Amino acid sequence: MSPDDGVSTSGRPIAFVMLDRAEFPDIAILVKAIERRVAGFTSRPPYQTQEQRGFLCRVDGKLCVVAFFDQPNPLNADASCILSAWWWREAWDRLRQRKAHAVVCMTDDDEPRHCYRTIAKLASAVIETSPAIGILWAAADAVWPADRFRTTVDQAGDDLPVEMLVSVKLAADDEYSRPDGGRTYFALTWGLAAFGLMEIEVRGFDGQPDELITTLLNIAAYLLKSGAIIRHGDTIGHDKRHKFTVRHEPSTIAAGQTVYRLYLTSIPKP
Repeated sequence: MSPDDGVSTSGRPIAFVMLDRAEFPDIAILVKAIERRVAGFTSRPPYQTQEQRGFLCRVDGKLCVVAFFDQPNPLNADASCILSAWWWREAWDRLRQRKAHAVVCMTDDDEPRHCYRTIAKLASAVIETSPAIGILWAAADAVWPADRFRTTVDQAGDDLPVEMLVSVKLAADDEYSRPDGGRTYFALTWGLAAFGLMEIEVRGFDGQPDELITTLLNIAAYLLKSGAIIRHGDTIGHDKRHKFTVRHEPSTIAAGQTVYRLYLTSIPKP
């Protein structure tokens, strides 16, 4: 399957909302929180209260599941989503305290943009109405603080909350060094493959990590929102002094993947 097909090739359409205690919301209250966020939502009342552990619903005719469990979801300190969570240094300290969790998923949506947008909105409603401490977004191999996820999704409205759907794996790049011997960085997006797109990779970046992260997320947003295709050898950039080349190459970080490899530097071209 090519990246042009627009169909998910990896990742699962599922989110795990982790709770610090086994207290589940009144389903009728949860449904109201969903209705404020999701157009095309339909479900069948009447609902039970705290004793109901979940429900089935439809969004634009597609079946969705929200289910609560009074035990923690599987997760450990060595999980890649924990080890790579540079944006949440206390992730494991917080998530190891989880006592219960909710599962949010869609079962029959074959359009990834609609699917993941919907799951994000459903998960945000769960976070609003439950004692949530974090969320595991499986397709991006990422964990996020619950309040940060909900705020970002709600602010995105009907747009894709790209920052939550695509993570950036970031680390010091020991294979590349600056002329002065200083540190460089590598980065790889994770989550674009769920939308049928290639991930984005950078090696030997000699600028600041924030600049690198912003660049990758901006390109990810461009790909997701516009449906554009970046061809092998294309030169892109926001102005003449900051253009860079993109090539389709085997990943040097994720074995077996072909990625958009960005050849860029923080130093503007003369």
